[in-house]
Amino acid sequence: MKIELCDKYEKLYNFVHLISTDYVELSYEKVRVQRDEYMTRARKLIQELDKMSVTYDTTCMGPVSIEWYKKRGLTQKATETLTADSVLVSLGRYKAGDVLEYDEITVHCACGRIDIRDDTKQGYDGWDEYSVAPMLAEDWHALTEFLSALETEEQLAYYTLIDMFEVNYGKSITWIE
Repeated sequence: MKIELCDKYEKLYNFVHLISTDYVELSYEKVRVQRDEYMTRARKLIQELDKMSVTYDTTCMGPVSIEWYKKRGLTQKATETLTADSVLVSLGRYKAGDVLEYDEITVHCACGRIDIRDDTKQGYDGWDEYSVAPMLAEDWHALTEFLSALETEEQLAYYTLIDMFEVNYGKSITWIE
């Protein structure tokens, strides 16, 4: 992998060096021809260097129910004294000074799916997804950041992605049962 990156860097460096040191034509027609040649070479080089065709992203789909959190002991009772400018007071449901009791989430979680797109395949043929169980929201956000920057030549298996992420993250994902 390191040698491959060095080769890519060298090809890119050589191309940029050519453009920066090449004689600049002064006539309009010659400048146009020179520009078109650079553009053709640049497109060819980009195609050669950009072999990565599989991208990854996440879609957060939950949990969305306070009951889910309550079942797992991830809430606590909280109270709030309503003020005159509260929406609930302005709707006429409560009066200013009323005390509202509610369940507050203490540990935020997220779950959903990993979306996979393979640019080498037509239409939905290049689409795939992996389901992702609930985890700490902090871990979900880090996973999302990691996957959105990841491109591979071939689709990686679910556990390979998770293992790569945890190595990069420096700790294991905290899964929520």
